[in-house]
Amino acid sequence: MPVVRWSARAVGAASLILNGLSFFFTMRPAKALIALIVWAAAIYFLLPKTEYAPDWVQASAFIAFFLGPVIINMALLVRHQIDLDRHPIAARAA
Repeated sequence: MPVVRWSARAVGAASLILNGLSFFFTMRPAKALIALIVWAAAIYFLLPKTEYAPDWVQASAFIAFFLGPVIINMALLVRHQIDLDRHPIAARAA
């Protein structure tokens, strides 16, 4: 079997794209598109500003941008589960 080597740039790009697309699994399409645009704009405009910052600032920025969609989706899923556990007002009155 041939050995397939993974490129770090390809894996990084794929993870960014898949993180961005994950918004479409937890939000309605219009809100997901807005969240994707805001997230991509934040990466485009804010990440280069950390180039001359200390290493800990750069590392924190990369972690925040790579894990941002995951954290947002996690919060949305927890909120959705809490909403499912609540009883509707109409059911309480009956």
